[in-house]
Amino acid sequence: MTYRSISTLESWLGEFRRGGPALVGRVRVIPQDGAERADAGLVVVDLANAPTVTYLQPDAADPGRWIVTMESREDVVTVDAGQLRILAADLEAVSRLCVFLEQKSLTG
Repeated sequence: MTYRSISTLESWLGEFRRGGPALVGRVRVIPQDGAERADAGLVVVDLANAPTVTYLQPDAADPGRWIVTMESREDVVTVDAGQLRILAADLEAVSRLCVFLEQKSLTG
């Protein structure tokens, strides 16, 4: 598995934030449980209007490719049109963040 250090991910996340519209939800880097390295990080996104655990990490089979994991939920999420629009914008931003992390992984 390919890991990125917490400091590298925080640096990349700062660069992403400076380069475009922000996510409505919160984005942060946390220590990655079970990682081979103590300083390995995981990018976590708290989506607006959908309290689902969402995180981004390099794909184990292809370290240049990043994947987004949305963990399952027990509760039903109900939103109105405005909340859904905000959630859709957040998902678009997560997609852009995923592409950005892939580009950073390939170019350093």
